[in-house]
Amino acid sequence: MKRFVLLLLLFLAQPAAAHEFLLGDLQIIHPAIPATPLDGDTAHIYMALVNNGTEPERLLAIETAYGKAVLERQVTDANGVATQQKMAWIDIPPGETVLLIQGEFRGRVEGLKEPLVEGGELDGAFVFEKRGRFKMFFMIDPIEPIEELPMQASERADTSEATLAIAAALRAELGEDTAIAPLAIVGDVAIAGWTRGDIGARAFLRKRAGSWQVVLWSGPSLLLPATLTSLGVGVQTADQLRKELAAGETALGRDYITRFDAFAGTVPLN
Repeated sequence: MKRFVLLLLLFLAQPAAAHEFLLGDLQIIHPAIPATPLDGDTAHIYMALVNNGTEPERLLAIETAYGKAVLERQVTDANGVATQQKMAWIDIPPGETVLLIQGEFRGRVEGLKEPLVEGGELDGAFVFEKRGRFKMFFMIDPIEPIEELPMQASERADTSEATLAIAAALRAELGEDTAIAPLAIVGDVAIAGWTRGDIGARAFLRKRAGSWQVVLWSGPSLLLPATLTSLGVGVQTADQLRKELAAGETALGRDYITRFDAFAGTVPLN
């Protein structure tokens, strides 16, 4: 918490309006639908769900003016062919962030009667197993690319343990109400975005002696090849970190990228 006070003094606050909802200790960050073409009748739903509690939760349904969305995830077979698999629910484990982004989980809405225009809003609701039904709205983001790049099965390493450990390390520095998203993990290094209210930054972490440690906070300079090289990150690893982080940040939306980029300078921690 002391570090967070210091960061407040260093940070140039942003006027950007946050598009997030708090339901107890569950954060719903930037629920959004990309704009659709004039002849489009299907749309996808993206967001980040952060469970800051100690109990598991499940997203059972997403409701829109066009009916319930289909919950699905992308799966890749042994031949590298990606398909969408329907899900009855999406698990949100305690202490974890679940991203609905391209190539992972998402919601799919069919039967649109008119195009969704960038900058607009669409009323909706979430149905959770324990928290019940919660009304909210989706922001209409820029139109998404037509093609999605499939991820090879070998690239889908199980990072659940690392995700929990990284979230714990960050919240030990910043406080339990800190939202951790997005998160890119490659081997023993990681980059995570964090937000608390209207402020945020990117964090670089390294796994040392079996535990994840926060090395520094930074803004856009953290993503420069020279910065990652100076931290001892190889070229291929750095490229993969930037790629995964960019996908996660795009899913969160421009307001969050603006907050991350607005962090001034670099603050070493360990």
